[in-house]
Amino acid sequence: IGVFSVLMALRNRGEAAPVPIKTFDIQDGGRLHRVETAEIQAVSSAGNYVEFRLTGGRRLLMRLTMSAAEEQLRRAGLVRVHRSWLVNRAHV
Repeated sequence: IGVFSVLMALRNRGEAAPVPIKTFDIQDGGRLHRVETAEIQAVSSAGNYVEFRLTGGRRLLMRLTMSAAEEQLRRAGLVRVHRSWLVNRAHV
């Protein structure tokens, strides 16, 4: 954990602290779902889509690249643990 903390500190050095986000809009087909970011447990890659795994077992699919999802959800506490997975630190 110590090495990870140092690397994150070096990565974020000189940047203002990001403002955390509370909700995220997921466009699943023709429906728009506004979900609390605390409900997002993980995000996985599914071809040209990403699958959001939410609390309660719900899954939503959205056309989005994994890197775009990572960029947008970083402020919500999601971190990339694999090239095809983001996980919410609060659910680990």
